[in-house]
Amino acid sequence: MRVLAKCHPNITYIEPVQGEEDEDASQKNSRAEIKIEQVRRIIIENQKANYENGRAIFIITHIHQITKGAANALLKSIEESGDNKSFLCLAPSRSSVLPTIASRLISVQVKPAPLNVVPDTKAAQLIASITKVRPSERFKLCEQLSSSRAELYNEIENLREQCHTELRSFYAQSHQNLHPLIALHISQALDQACDLLERNCNPRLVVEQLLLRDWPYA
Repeated sequence: MRVLAKCHPNITYIEPVQGEEDEDASQKNSRAEIKIEQVRRIIIENQKANYENGRAIFIITHIHQITKGAANALLKSIEESGDNKSFLCLAPSRSSVLPTIASRLISVQVKPAPLNVVPDTKAAQLIASITKVRPSERFKLCEQLSSSRAELYNEIENLREQCHTELRSFYAQSHQNLHPLIALHISQALDQACDLLERNCNPRLVVEQLLLRDWPYA
């Protein structure tokens, strides 16, 4: 239970954080990164004795989004980790990770179990209809998404869940409609849209940025 709640004292979780905001919130760096300040926390914890008996684990999600400075700082900790400490780094593929980091890790491919869910046909159709239209021709499609902040957020959440289903279906080797890289890029664009809504950006402008700029064409 403590592991699921992320409160186990022997487990340190590191995940990407967003960049600094500009005066215009819509210009915030959309790429979240693992920064050197986070790695310094790992270095400190790696030098300490474990809080409880058993192995200490450093879980780093999206290791492919680590900055070069943070990666350089992390190398020594990985190389000199004690017998009772381990690093678990997550990434979509080994090739997406910096070679200096990847060469110090053992690669294990984990395939998710098939999803026993009823597909959201409406969301799947909307994703397909947007993706196959060039960004410059998507103005009418913008009208299919709500101008209400709360309703738009729920619609985007449904689309995100459908992208997740597509990705899980691909890696579980079952039927899927989207190429996994396209689904991943769409999911990232939807994440950015949710972030903008949470920072009170205009819903209509969020939709236009999502469909006319960030959503991939395939």
